[in-house]
Amino acid sequence: RHSVYNIGSGVGTTNGELLKMVISNSRLDTSPDIIETSHDPEPKVASQADISRMTEEFNWSPKHTLESTIREIINDNR
Repeated sequence: RHSVYNIGSGVGTTNGELLKMVISNSRLDTSPDIIETSHDPEPKVASQADISRMTEEFNWSPKHTLESTIREIINDNR
């Protein structure tokens, strides 16, 4: 038998939000301009991970946010 469990933050993120997190944690001297090409709000890239099975069956919950994970990845590669 195979069971599928989603692991993630359970919070959806747009590309713009993700880009801003990467830039703000990169400690760049200057930030590149982000130019919006549409007046419509950006949809979430993918629906957020449904982590309810992990939470219910294993009492699991995320310990790290997406932003703290990005920060850790950037700092580990310096």
